[in-house]
Amino acid sequence: MCKAIECPNHAQDTKYTWWGCGGHIEQALAPYEKEQICDCEHEPIPGNPNVFQPKQK
Repeated sequence: MCKAIECPNHAQDTKYTWWGCGGHIEQALAPYEKEQICDCEHEPIPGNPNVFQPKQK
């Protein structure tokens, strides 16, 4: 399952992204406007290739 989180790469302006399996991204980000959603890349969490997190810039 995916959930919305504040993107750690946007400290100055709050933007939202997702964390989780990648199968429920649209549902997780549905409450946010397009300009509130970041476009950062995601990477698997070390030790758990089925869960993704925002890739640190």
